[in-house]
Amino acid sequence: MKIIRYILGFTVLALFIGLSNQNANAVSFVDVPLTGSLNVNDFPYGIECSDDTYVYMTIFQQGALARIHKQTLATTIIPDNENNASGDDFYSISRNPNNGDLLINKADKGEVAIYHTSSSTWNKYPIIQEVIHASVSYPSTYAGQPNLIKVTAEPVHGDHTYTFGVNSRGESKFTNGNFWVLLDDVRDFDSNAESLGVTDVSFHGIVKINPTTFSATRIAIAGTSMNGLAIDSVDSTILWITSMTDNKLFKFDTSTDTITQTISLPVGSKPRGLVTDDSYVYIAENKAGGSGENSLILKVKKSDSTITTLDTTASNTSTGTFALMRVGTYLGWSDESGHVGLINLNTGSIVTVVNTTNISSNRFACTPDNGATIWFAGHGSVKSTIVNIPSDSGSSNNGGGDNGRKYLGRPTMGLSHITGNQLVDFGFFHNIDKYKISDNFYTPTEKIPIITGEPNHFGLKAYVGDARILVGEISLVPEVGMFHNAEVRLESHFNYDNTLKEIKVFQKDHNIDDSIITSYQITIDCIENSTRNDCVYIGWDNVIFLEKPIFDKIALNVINDDRRNQITYLNDGFSFTGVDSFNPPVITNAVVERGQLEPLTRIDKVNNLWQSESDVIYWQNDFGTFIRQTPYVVILSDDEPVNVMTRNHSDFDELISYSLHRAMKEFDSSLIQGKDKGFIASPEPSIDHREETLKKLSWNQ
Repeated sequence: MKIIRYILGFTVLALFIGLSNQNANAVSFVDVPLTGSLNVNDFPYGIECSDDTYVYMTIFQQGALARIHKQTLATTIIPDNENNASGDDFYSISRNPNNGDLLINKADKGEVAIYHTSSSTWNKYPIIQEVIHASVSYPSTYAGQPNLIKVTAEPVHGDHTYTFGVNSRGESKFTNGNFWVLLDDVRDFDSNAESLGVTDVSFHGIVKINPTTFSATRIAIAGTSMNGLAIDSVDSTILWITSMTDNKLFKFDTSTDTITQTISLPVGSKPRGLVTDDSYVYIAENKAGGSGENSLILKVKKSDSTITTLDTTASNTSTGTFALMRVGTYLGWSDESGHVGLINLNTGSIVTVVNTTNISSNRFACTPDNGATIWFAGHGSVKSTIVNIPSDSGSSNNGGGDNGRKYLGRPTMGLSHITGNQLVDFGFFHNIDKYKISDNFYTPTEKIPIITGEPNHFGLKAYVGDARILVGEISLVPEVGMFHNAEVRLESHFNYDNTLKEIKVFQKDHNIDDSIITSYQITIDCIENSTRNDCVYIGWDNVIFLEKPIFDKIALNVINDDRRNQITYLNDGFSFTGVDSFNPPVITNAVVERGQLEPLTRIDKVNNLWQSESDVIYWQNDFGTFIRQTPYVVILSDDEPVNVMTRNHSDFDELISYSLHRAMKEFDSSLIQGKDKGFIASPEPSIDHREETLKKLSWNQ
């Protein structure tokens, strides 16, 4: 495995290094030119690697993208449609895995640029607050240039135009169905504008951007700068945020748009880039250096906020660590003092430090090939460095010892828990169709069609490293997050030699014919045609739905032999057509009225409705009680039926009278004349049996 660091320019220096700082083995050059661009002295800043084919880097001053082919390293410069040589300030970059859209934070402009890779077109959208006042206008419109504001008729200046530098150096990510961009927006109008009632703007926080409409929702955070942003490796709905000026670490829940935890970091540490694993958050200390100081990394324990420090041993002669990237059991890092390196997280040892000569500032990082390499963007000369990572790197994600195993991470059917890159191209299969898992927690899909009575093939493809898959599961659940409440669950259990141990089907009704299902496990390419055989495929054949289930959301689960698992939901689930049920009617005996057992047949599974032999409909509640739904019919005359359901009905008294006289008629019938004449015995001899019975029949007494 390797760490690769690319800095755009005329050449790329490939420097292969072993486990020591001095063991240089080879040097090679690769052309990555800026020649012919609007600014040949420009430099890259942000970097994005999750596309299957290309790495994208932001070109800071002129506002462009460098698109680098992962295999051939062929580079294409893609300018935005404003064609400026400088001043565009393309900073961080993130990618929508569902359609390939790239979002770039324009650091000083208060807006984001969107590059649509599918159509090779550009758009831009404001993210800073619009200032609304009678004296305020936007010469280029708010959408056209939100940082350019004109204040009319100031007392001293008259018409005064302000060009604000927003200076928002925050990262961006895509998770939980939205883009997220950190934002610092401070705009200070002078006293002349303030005398007219124009107020200053001061906002620090995060912006949620809808990936379809690109509308922005600003969420304030109690800090004075927002800088580093990382998706939690365990729960992709959680973001971790650093504030350099406040020396704080924030935990942000994207499901509720709230800060759920704030952790104070050492004073003066200037926390910037960060990355997480199961147990820790690793944070780059970007503080200014000096004589005898080294570039450092903070290690914050999630469970109790305990902080320890990792020393890279690299001299901090200018500014400290900037970006971090987890690669297996190793932590890759860059600093702004001309170094990149590795730390073994199992042992804490410094594996290698590379002095990137003439590269003053090494910046953002990503891994383009599922953890085999790391690429860093940087500012300085035209050189780039390749550093070998030891072959035992594995992909441990727990920050502890590996017990002889290279991989202790959780399984994934989509994105790497370490890097966020697409590790598995398609994680779920139905018949000839395959579905990409773009979010490890839940992925929106179109409804997957199922016809009752017809056989189906299902498959899961998962990366588990050198672990084994012991259980694969497909469940139908009512909602995302309700794996525990499955109506139907199909499980395959495997032995340690990967042979099938047993198939289990858990179902409330006989929805699936469990007698004919077959299952198997094979190795397969995580990325089709890569010839790596690095994923495991679990298949099920002859899965026939005999009855339409109530729940249609899909939950996928894979459990490895270290009891680590990953549950992924397909949010739109199945769509069932065909015959409602091939099963025989469901019949139960229940006490419904008059204390008698009656056979009831289920006629509506979804609404839990049952019908008696006399065609009376009952609803069964959650406690198992059957409640009559068919109205009582009272025939007061041959041509006057009245439906009475409640005591408040206007004909309820008539129902009582009718029922009482009908009961008296039945009791007087010769058919029931016997020893006690069909009446209730009275303890008082003076009271007639008939009178006692009438009292019992008087409902209102």
